[in-house]
Amino acid sequence: MCGIVGYFDYQKLGFQLSSKKFNQMIDSMFHRGPDGRGCYQEPGIGLGHRRLAILDIDGDRAGQPMAAQGHGVWLTYNGEIYNYRELKKELATLGHNFNTTSDTEVLLHAYLEWGLECLQKLNGIFAFAIWDKPKARLWLVRDPFGVKPLFFSDWKDKIIFGSEIPSLFHFPGFPKEYDPFGMDSFFTFGYVPAPMTAYKNIKQLLPGEFLLIEHGKKIFKKYWDLPLSVSKLNGSDNELREEFKRLLKQAVERQMVSDVELGAFLSSGKDSFAIVQAMQEINKGMTTAFSMGFNHNKFDELDGAKLSAAALGVELISSRMTIDVDNLIEEINSTMQEPFADPSGLPTYLLCKMASQHVKVVLGGDGADELLGGYEVYKANDLARWYRKIPNIIRERFIRPLVSAIPDFGGKYSFQEKAGRFMYGSKQGFGRDHSSWRVFMPSHIKKKLYKPEFSKEIKDFDPLEIYSKPIHRAREHGLSILDSCLYADLTFYLPNDMLVKVDRMSMAHGLEVRVPFLDPDLVDFCWRLPDKMKVCGSKLKFLLREAIKDTYPKELQQQPKSGFNLDYDTFPGTEVTFNNSFCFPRKIQAEELFGQYHFMMLSYMSRLTT
Repeated sequence: MCGIVGYFDYQKLGFQLSSKKFNQMIDSMFHRGPDGRGCYQEPGIGLGHRRLAILDIDGDRAGQPMAAQGHGVWLTYNGEIYNYRELKKELATLGHNFNTTSDTEVLLHAYLEWGLECLQKLNGIFAFAIWDKPKARLWLVRDPFGVKPLFFSDWKDKIIFGSEIPSLFHFPGFPKEYDPFGMDSFFTFGYVPAPMTAYKNIKQLLPGEFLLIEHGKKIFKKYWDLPLSVSKLNGSDNELREEFKRLLKQAVERQMVSDVELGAFLSSGKDSFAIVQAMQEINKGMTTAFSMGFNHNKFDELDGAKLSAAALGVELISSRMTIDVDNLIEEINSTMQEPFADPSGLPTYLLCKMASQHVKVVLGGDGADELLGGYEVYKANDLARWYRKIPNIIRERFIRPLVSAIPDFGGKYSFQEKAGRFMYGSKQGFGRDHSSWRVFMPSHIKKKLYKPEFSKEIKDFDPLEIYSKPIHRAREHGLSILDSCLYADLTFYLPNDMLVKVDRMSMAHGLEVRVPFLDPDLVDFCWRLPDKMKVCGSKLKFLLREAIKDTYPKELQQQPKSGFNLDYDTFPGTEVTFNNSFCFPRKIQAEELFGQYHFMMLSYMSRLTT
């Protein structure tokens, strides 16, 4: 993985940024690419690159931006093309010659051969920019699931782009005005969904989208999406299980291509267990895995990870530590590019920091929950349909007081919290219920926090509708409730929260994280599975459970999903009386509402106003 940056004066083709300023833009992403840098400029265009060398680690030969000699085409690229060897053979039969063993050169020649249609050939994760001088064309592309980021601005007749937001701020005179809709989305979800950012003049390309700028015209095109009209797979449970195992192993093997050391993340969960199990089969038992635990934390999974490692026979490099939250937030501050408040970002940062001391590439289990139905909210969707049939007067006068009176029996999440979220979301109606369960600051809480002038700016804006829209769209195409919600999570929640967290925390340490569950062939197979193979009764990710049931430690098989989070006790604070987010008056820690979720936002509010 790398960092890319650039600009294009699409109206006059005359502007040229000073070398000093352009170098500042490039080197602001040193952490993304500590192994090398490159720069290409001529009047009207500039492409920059910071390199993390994974394939063909010869810095001079495979450096970027890379030129197609004699064609006037340049490429700056962040990502990995996993099928580059197959594409290279195909291109060689068509007369193309290669000077490196890198996937970068293959991508460049794929564009020369197939033009914009080359995207249909790629299996990988990527964000790239191609400058085609003969056509006066700049082409910006983001991968289908949005694993790699690409930010851009159309400002003063110039397209300015980069892998990270701060790189754009080094462009002379570039404004830092906050975007009220992006900020309202942040307070609603804890992240800013694409195409918005926290800044008025900066947008993101959507997953599976490209921007083509040619002859002064700008064309946005969605080149890939999950199909909403699909025929479900037939076959016995056993046949589907075996095909799933085959495709997962194939995906893992594709993504193990590397010229540097490679490992995997391993928790006590099923997703990472399945990935590492496939790696062990391919590696003949030589896999290195990484895990981290935390003292005094009910989310600690290190003991479970050790059980998984023992069952798989892998070398596990691990650590258990106490987090110094204040100092860690200060350290992470330079990594964050806009408000982002997923609390699992803190332990993910530390895990990536540890892994980067041993390897440059790891495989992770992201995407399995959204693809195979791994969250409790998928069971809540069906339950909410029945709950809404109960007369409202009974729900409000009897059920709600009864639930609030039930004592807390402990656990990672309190019964009151889960029940409160459920009842709050159920009131929103279909589609909005699913998105509501992922809200951490409901509208009535936001109203108490927002100043009148800010509330006026966003009075007609509803973030929940952005999340709910793909659910309704999928239902209109005949998809089941489960598949409709999976579609929304795969296209909204996954790329805007989970993948953002992993990209920012890993690239802070020059570590590349790959996601085998998002392999195109595996995604296509899982997308066409019948619902019962995803959520079967009370069993989530049923097919994955079945695929690993003979090897997954029995002590972990009934363990509920916990996530890689921190305990509230990690965040010191004073006890205050507050009406909690889901309408259960009780005494809570202030950090329960603010500290846990806004730990990264607080230090960034000053940047939004300076």
